[in-house]
Amino acid sequence: MAKRGKDTLLDNIAIALGDNDRPISPTLYYPEIYQNLSLALTVPSEQQPDLLNQFAQNWYSRIRGLGGLA
Repeated sequence: MAKRGKDTLLDNIAIALGDNDRPISPTLYYPEIYQNLSLALTVPSEQQPDLLNQFAQNWYSRIRGLGGLA
């Protein structure tokens, strides 16, 4: 509950899992990494594969640039 209404990605995941009364934050933690994943939860289903593919292709290089992976 501590992150409720603080990160749009986490809020949209929670809503997809049934937390329908959850406030949605306008803020996205680490947008340079998670923007496409976050958008994939809010766009029409025909646009989701492209956004998920873009997220998957860029995730490793972006997380690596933050020093998260060697």
